[in-house]
Amino acid sequence: MIPSSVGIGGGGALLRRRERPPYEWWGAASSAIALAMIPWVPLSPFFRVSAQWAVWFAVSVLGGNVTVATHEPSLVVFLPLIGAALLSYPLLALVAQRRRRSRIAIWFSRSYALFLFLMAGIEIGEIFLAADVCWEIGRIVLACMSGLSIAAVGIELRRAEVDASSWMRALTPTLIASGLCIATFVLLPIGLVGLLVSYLLIVGVLLQGESDGVAVADS
Repeated sequence: MIPSSVGIGGGGALLRRRERPPYEWWGAASSAIALAMIPWVPLSPFFRVSAQWAVWFAVSVLGGNVTVATHEPSLVVFLPLIGAALLSYPLLALVAQRRRRSRIAIWFSRSYALFLFLMAGIEIGEIFLAADVCWEIGRIVLACMSGLSIAAVGIELRRAEVDASSWMRALTPTLIASGLCIATFVLLPIGLVGLLVSYLLIVGVLLQGESDGVAVADS
């Protein structure tokens, strides 16, 4: 495929459109759907940690007595692996498509993906090995670390995108706020709602990139 080009200014710089169809926004929309289904479908890696938060809230705040139900081994436990791929890919694609690529943002987006897959792995380990408090602590730690990674990506994108679009200007503070809320664990539900909104904003950013093309300055 021959990329289309548009000349700008007298400097001879060219704007080249990407050579492959930009379908990343589909992944971002699917990620938002996966987060919206957390109360009912164990697709997201955050499903079990959300259940742990519900138990903590019911026991510590409401004074109730609630336990997390255990599940028999089945193919359902592999759903979080699919969810980890869904949630990590849009953020990786977003960072990779920026005109000013930040190594820090790339590193933290990859760390976010790693933490998601580790959370999904804990789900499998807990089912097939043995339920233990170590799994629960590990899941919470990984969720908090993923929140810090999300916030770091938002901070770095905000710093790098000086001439950001309206979509990006709305996305970066949402990423920062949702990441910090997830990192506290106490505000996990608020953080997950914010993360859902972030993925919807990523859809807008990626769609805008699809219509405008990715700018590449030729020397």
